[in-house]
Amino acid sequence: MALWNQIGAFKFLDLVGGIVLPQSMAELLERPGVDGLGLKFTGTRGRPFTLHSRVDAEDLADAHQAGRNYQQLVNNGFIYSIAHQGIDYTNFGVEFAVLEVSNIRVSGRLLLMGGLFPPSLAWIEADWSLVAVGV
Repeated sequence: MALWNQIGAFKFLDLVGGIVLPQSMAELLERPGVDGLGLKFTGTRGRPFTLHSRVDAEDLADAHQAGRNYQQLVNNGFIYSIAHQGIDYTNFGVEFAVLEVSNIRVSGRLLLMGGLFPPSLAWIEADWSLVAVGV
């Protein structure tokens, strides 16, 4: 059974990397001449992380258009659901802001079987910089 990988409406054969959920943050409190340290909790927030996407496309034109479509998600004021390795992260009460899509690589490749668009003639990979946002 294939595992489900998706950012917003975009489906992928693979998303490589780990999801970083919002975490409780703290500042260390230290004073000269005083033994020990204290913690000041500053709230719960996400930290940026990167996922690497891989997917086939019907042809090179579709692959290039997909790359342009990925760019439309960057810093547009919306947050998106993510499914990674079959886990839908909306179940954890978070969605994700897309901070950047970079290193978009499109290449010709013949995939007669498998993939999302068989038979496919192109391949697209990209790096996604994301941050979790509580909903």
